Amino acid sequence: MKQAIVEIRGLTKEIGGKLIVEDLSFDVREGEVLGLLGPNGAGKTTTIRMIVGLISRTAGTVKIGGVDLGRDFEAALAQVGAIVENPEMYKFLTGWQNLVHFARMSKGVSEARIEEVVRLVGLEQRIKDKVKTYSLGMRQRLGLAQALLHRPRVLILDEPTNGLDPAGIRELRDHLRRLAEQEGIAVIVSSHLLAEMELMCDRIAVMQQGQLVSVTSLHELVGPSGAEQLLDVQFEVDAAEPARQILTAYVGDANLVRAVDRPSSSGHPHSELLTVHATRKQIPDLNARLVQAGIAVYGIRTTVKTLEDKFLELTGGGGIG
Repeated sequence: MKQAIVEIRGLTKEIGGKLIVEDLSFDVREGEVLGLLGPNGAGKTTTIRMIVGLISRTAGTVKIGGVDLGRDFEAALAQVGAIVENPEMYKFLTGWQNLVHFARMSKGVSEARIEEVVRLVGLEQRIKDKVKTYSLGMRQRLGLAQALLHRPRVLILDEPTNGLDPAGIRELRDHLRRLAEQEGIAVIVSSHLLAEMELMCDRIAVMQQGQLVSVTSLHELVGPSGAEQLLDVQFEVDAAEPARQILTAYVGDANLVRAVDRPSSSGHPHSELLTVHATRKQIPDLNARLVQAGIAVYGIRTTVKTLEDKFLELTGGGGIG
């Protein structure tokens, strides 16, 4: 297992007698992208602000690269690059001039390093243009370059895809994956775009009402892919009750088989729908058993549980924010 770069233990924030964040504990390892998810008011942004030292902690510890944030603030934060809100740039300067300006605030950032981060975020063609001519996606990439100048071990981004179009979101996602995999950076990212988080993250931390509900790998959360992938398999058949008995006998649990209501106006008066929870590789056997029993199978549809489905299960249907 890779080394934990961020170690959070018992992190708590109380404001005006109200617990905003309560007793959070989790790690973030080098080379992984951890997604922070939660409904509106779950405490995600408050958590990020405590990790980067923008607000104080009521209790708990944050260690970055083994350095306690409370004991050696500067040494801990020297290992962090962050974009907590939309990156602020000097719009009358070029992208290059902005990076040179920020590089002067950190020790040992050479011109070669500036060129390197410009290549990392794909701004080579526009880095000498004024920032006021940049699209929002380009400004986000410039902000990412700024956050990477001092070679941080941890990158923290709060809602980095806000305002980006689909192409910009995909670009940012690809850059973050590349940084994690090739540079070994630990990335913490919060977002309300669940489909993007599913494509971007290795693990997901779900928060609700200031508490940590779950920290799980994406693989464990939404299940494996391929033949072993668990699906909801819907069979359209001409005899529901015999089909139900066959499916139940096969999967061994009546709770895994259910009827699906269909409006009488659906145009399929002679067929009924049954859904069974099964793996992809079981579908041919299930179909064969139905056909062998003389049951007409008019159609088979499959759906897989997404991150959104699991998120709503964990949070009881709370809105994402």
